[in-house]
Amino acid sequence: MELLWQFVNVIFAVVVIVEWVGTQRFRPWAYRTGIRVIHETRALAQPPRSARSEFETKSGRFKIVGPQLCLFHYPAFMPTQQAGLPQRSGPLLYPPFIKGTLEWNDRQITMQGRVSLLVTVVLIHAAAALTFSIVMPPSDAPVVFFLVMWTLIIGAFLFLLWHRIRSATRILNEFEAEMLSRAQRDPS
Repeated sequence: MELLWQFVNVIFAVVVIVEWVGTQRFRPWAYRTGIRVIHETRALAQPPRSARSEFETKSGRFKIVGPQLCLFHYPAFMPTQQAGLPQRSGPLLYPPFIKGTLEWNDRQITMQGRVSLLVTVVLIHAAAALTFSIVMPPSDAPVVFFLVMWTLIIGAFLFLLWHRIRSATRILNEFEAEMLSRAQRDPS
């Protein structure tokens, strides 16, 4: 059983690392993995043709990868600028909690956000470790302890998820403002 658990851990680690690298390099397949938790549509014109670029706003990183597709992710933890910390040299590598796509259809944009596999794997590991530590002998822990710990794990995850879904509107507003400012600078 222990050998199987170690094998599963290695598989999880490889999948998470591959997804993280794909997300950092803005590969579209990495943004289509995970559980979809956000789906929002609003009116927004397509970006100008010259906008095929990667940029960063206060809350996230974006890359327009095609005429109708933009990828984004924002950090699980606050960037140094928002935290009031001094600027660091070099790029910051964000571990995305939620990553997503912005897709244009005529004059509408649809945002889809997905929970990263890293968050899902951490939640599964925490739940499995807690379950095995309570269920496997020689455990003297009462069932109430088990229920409280499960409630805390799931509650913390749901709170973070709720907070990130709320901030998704902010990141879409920042994207919209960036696209409008680019359209004013380059009317082509």
